[in-house]
Amino acid sequence: MPAGSRLQRTDTYHYQQLLESFIMKNLFFPFYILFIPVLFMLGCDKIEEPYLRNQGNSGNDTNLQLPRKAFLEVFTGHLYPGYPIAGEILKDLADMHNDRLVVMSVHAGPMAEPDGGIYTADFTTPAGDELDAFYGISATGNPAGMVSRTGGDSAHILAPEDWEQKICSILEVSAGACIVITNDFNADEGTLSVGIVTTFLAYLEGIYNLSVFITEDSIIAPQKNDDPLLGDVPDIEDFVHMHVLRTAVNGTWGEVLNSDDHAHPGERFTKSYQGIPVNITWKADRCHVVAVVYNTLTGEVIQAESRVLTDNYVAPVRKVLLEDYTGHKCVNCPGAAVISRDLEEQYDGQVVLLAVHAGWFAQPSAGGLYTMDFTTDEGDELDTFFGISVLGNPKGMVNRMGEGTARVLNPQDWASKVGEALSHMPDASLRITTDYHQSSHALSTGVTVTFLNTLRGIYRVCTFIAEDSIVAPQMNNDPTIGPTPDIEDYVHMHVLRGSFSGTWGEGLNTGNIVPGVPYTVSYSNLALDPGWKEKHLSVVAFVYDAVTYEVIQAEKVYVQE
Repeated sequence: MPAGSRLQRTDTYHYQQLLESFIMKNLFFPFYILFIPVLFMLGCDKIEEPYLRNQGNSGNDTNLQLPRKAFLEVFTGHLYPGYPIAGEILKDLADMHNDRLVVMSVHAGPMAEPDGGIYTADFTTPAGDELDAFYGISATGNPAGMVSRTGGDSAHILAPEDWEQKICSILEVSAGACIVITNDFNADEGTLSVGIVTTFLAYLEGIYNLSVFITEDSIIAPQKNDDPLLGDVPDIEDFVHMHVLRTAVNGTWGEVLNSDDHAHPGERFTKSYQGIPVNITWKADRCHVVAVVYNTLTGEVIQAESRVLTDNYVAPVRKVLLEDYTGHKCVNCPGAAVISRDLEEQYDGQVVLLAVHAGWFAQPSAGGLYTMDFTTDEGDELDTFFGISVLGNPKGMVNRMGEGTARVLNPQDWASKVGEALSHMPDASLRITTDYHQSSHALSTGVTVTFLNTLRGIYRVCTFIAEDSIVAPQMNNDPTIGPTPDIEDYVHMHVLRGSFSGTWGEGLNTGNIVPGVPYTVSYSNLALDPGWKEKHLSVVAFVYDAVTYEVIQAEKVYVQE
């Protein structure tokens, strides 16, 4: 995540000031000036053990001293300018009550709909829309919330300044049930299996349902804002959306647990859900499984639980393509190669290198040391198109960022540009598969591109072949690197050898990109030059904007691991 992209709270902008700001913007000034001190005097203290025992009308309640958790549903939308204040209140409540508060942010209503301009993200869900319509939330004006869905008629709809008192009242009563969540996320298939065990802890009247949701944290997207202390006005373009409802695993209202009109202490129900699709645009390591048990007649949630979706999922990371334009007769090129390899090591696999031998310095000689020909049709075309070698090697491009010759960089500028490119979250993930047939010296490969965000424009994917560890002469003027003027046993790395897809690759889309939908290209039985050493070969793939040429993601895999 880019430095400074998270919404930061200032030390002086504490909870009371947030409430005062919200009240001043939304309610009657004279009344609430008198009410604010009373509100904070009524604030609850942290509930300490022992917790109240579960109360039941049969006298057969259990002796388990389990705490009740409050379930806070915040109904919001990215077009509500007052939400950043409510979001800050929510953060303070979450810090105050720690794991005894389970939060779900429901984006619903007209102010949550995507529109033109920067508000293209769609956080609405069928379940969220149904909850909003049933409880009549957005009709009263967001942001608003429900705490464990307590209250009747419109009394269950609470403004942000009322959340704290209601949470306190919920936490003063111990739990009517215990919820245990187990889950197994298959990152390769993008599917989730969930098991929920609900154990009732007291005799409770009524029928109870279990609802299971998936939420996601730390989604960076624009948000309307009317408070300059919380971010840019009127739009915070890098707002961090938390607890966002993504889907209902078992439908909006869940499924029934007890078939009788009451639940008994110690009564246990097990529910399991297999093969739940997890959209690739969701960051699985930032998602949670949220389970709530509620009374079907009153709607009150008697217990809630949350568990991280996975603790071993590796989220897609942004990778940068560094093209080093070089030649074996370029005396300064060994020094540039050192810089590129240092960057590769520094960023631990996030820099994909490609050494493109092109231009006068790359031409082979008829005799002498420099008879090796590392040039390629693709490299020559790229060199000519971007006007690189006419500027004098060594030169390079980092993700082909910039316009015209401004994208062509001297080696000393590569590091800052790499850092800039890696400061952004990835817009796509790439998966490369290879199948090498040693007997025929032929290679098949497939590249699957999955976009993580909605993008405008046309995108193409290039699939190149590179070779490492080629020992051949190299001119040099730096004695710290090797003998001058010629290093006869120089090790050439990341050398562009050819492509599967031609210089400019293949088009992926004709309209706007749909996030989460895989785009795949494949190539079969490409005959490799018998002089190439398969154990040193790699497939390099990258996706770029067909108009600006900027690369948004790159990947590399070796033909033989």
